[in-house]
Amino acid sequence: MGKQIIRTEEVEKTYHDNGIPLHALYPLNVIFEIGEFTVIAGPSGSGKTTLLNLIGALDTPSGGEVYFDGKPITPLSGKERANLRLKQFGFIFQAYNLIPVLNALENIEFVLTLQDVPERERHQRSMEVMKDLGIETLAHKRPNQMSGGQQQRVAIGRAIVTQPLIVLADEPTANLDSATGASLLDLMEHMNTEHGITCIFSSHDPQVIQRGRRIIRLKDGRIDSDERRTTS
Repeated sequence: MGKQIIRTEEVEKTYHDNGIPLHALYPLNVIFEIGEFTVIAGPSGSGKTTLLNLIGALDTPSGGEVYFDGKPITPLSGKERANLRLKQFGFIFQAYNLIPVLNALENIEFVLTLQDVPERERHQRSMEVMKDLGIETLAHKRPNQMSGGQQQRVAIGRAIVTQPLIVLADEPTANLDSATGASLLDLMEHMNTEHGITCIFSSHDPQVIQRGRRIIRLKDGRIDSDERRTTS
C-alpha cells in the first residue's frame, strides 16, 4: 500500500430544490494513495462530479469530512482552501475554462503567475510543458483559434505546469473524438508513470474506464464497487 493522500470519512452532499432535499452523495468512505491512476465511473447523476469537487476543495460536504495529507479540509478558511488548490491540485474541466483573451502560453502561465513565480522561470516552464504536449506552435493563439483537442491540451498544460501532487479531471474526453481522447489518455498515463502525478478522473466513457488502474463505480450517490487492477 502507498501513502494515503486523500481520505473521505462519512462524507455526504445534499442539495435543496425548493426545500426538497436531493442527495448527491450518501455517507461515503474512500482512500486515495499517491501515484494512483483512478477513474470514478458511473452514469450521469451518480455523484462523480460531486465527489471530485469535494476531493479538490471546490465544494464543502453537507456531512462528514475530507482529509488531505491527514488534515481536515472543511475547517480551512476560504483563503487556505484556495491556497491548497493552487499549490497541490491541477484541475482539468470538461469545458476547458481557458481565459479567452489570453493566448495558449499565457493561459498555461496564469497559475504560475498566481504563485508569484518569476516571469523568466514561468515562461521557461510553460514552454517546456507545451513542447511535451506538442503544442508549442500554438503559443500565441487564443482559444477561439484552436480546436477542441488543442484547447484540452492547453488545459492539461495549465494543470501540470505547477507540478501538482494531484490532477483532477472531470469528464476529460467528453468533448473530444475518440482519437484525440486516446491521445489525451496516453499523455496523462505518461505524466502518471514518469512524473508520479496522482490522477483522479470522473467519467462514464468506456475508453477512460479501460485505462484506469483503479475503478470506483458510483450508483445513486453510493459506491457500487471499488476495483484495483493492472492494465496491459
